[in-house]
Amino acid sequence: MLNINKQLQQVLAGLAGILFLLGCTQQSSIPITATILPPSNTSTAIPTATNTSTPTLTPPPIITFTPTYAINPDGLFLSDMRPDINPKNVHGSLALDRVFWQPQIWINGKYYEKGLGMHPPEIGIAFVGYRVPKGYAKFLALAGLAREDGNPYCNTVGDARFRVFVNNNLAFASNTVRFGRPVAIEIPVKEGDTLRLEVEKGGDDYTCDHATWAEARFEP
Repeated sequence: MLNINKQLQQVLAGLAGILFLLGCTQQSSIPITATILPPSNTSTAIPTATNTSTPTLTPPPIITFTPTYAINPDGLFLSDMRPDINPKNVHGSLALDRVFWQPQIWINGKYYEKGLGMHPPEIGIAFVGYRVPKGYAKFLALAGLAREDGNPYCNTVGDARFRVFVNNNLAFASNTVRFGRPVAIEIPVKEGDTLRLEVEKGGDDYTCDHATWAEARFEP
């Protein structure tokens, strides 16, 4: 009996081994697939640094407008020209064909249709500049103190000093010009390019210093 049981155990053990081997064979028969990619001939591009600096821009050329004027045998008045250097420090602004608040130019009892009114400031110098037009040889003006009808007091007082520069060189400098005593000016400018007019007060008070360049003009 014991031999039968022992043989039965051996058979069962053998069957168990066969079943184990069959299970392993079935598991190993499951196909395993894998996709193998062929090597690529294209290389990955390495990003390069981008130039983010601001490009240098070339500014456009500065165009300076230089007006031209026809030759007038009777003269070219400065009040009809555009200044090359804008007026500075003129009390009440540069007056064209008038003087300060006065709508007309009257000097020493005579009326002048054309001229520049340049009331000097309390402190400093009033000035304006012009380009000497081609074809003109001289600058002329009557430098004086104009009357003001709205203030009779100013018709008896007032003084100023006048200066003219040609190419930044002093060409004329007056002594103190007083009311009723104008000074005639004639300066050669044929070789000049620029003309600068300056006025400053003559005394301690500038209230009635209605400095005027009557008939200020260029002539051929």
